[in-house]
Amino acid sequence: MNAAAVRAVTGADVGCTVRFIADAAKVAAAYEGAESLLFREAGCLLAFTCLFAEQLELAACPLGFLGQDVVAPLGFDPTKFIALGGVVLTRSLKIEVSRW
Repeated sequence: MNAAAVRAVTGADVGCTVRFIADAAKVAAAYEGAESLLFREAGCLLAFTCLFAEQLELAACPLGFLGQDVVAPLGFDPTKFIALGGVVLTRSLKIEVSRW
């Protein structure tokens, strides 16, 4: 399943998909505006994941969707947990860029 997703997103044969999933009920019990906090934290995590991938000479491709449909199949209770996106990581793809 993951190999097909990596190939579809990046064209690479090897890589991994990192999904961001949070316990929304636990955060909501401690903070007002929990959903906003969760999305800001996920955005920060995504940005730093891409930054670190660049430093490690890896390619990082943010998924561009939340992915709530994978919460239950991954073993999390979808009434408590919320998907917050994800990123595909693979080795750096050398792409030739033509100059105009």
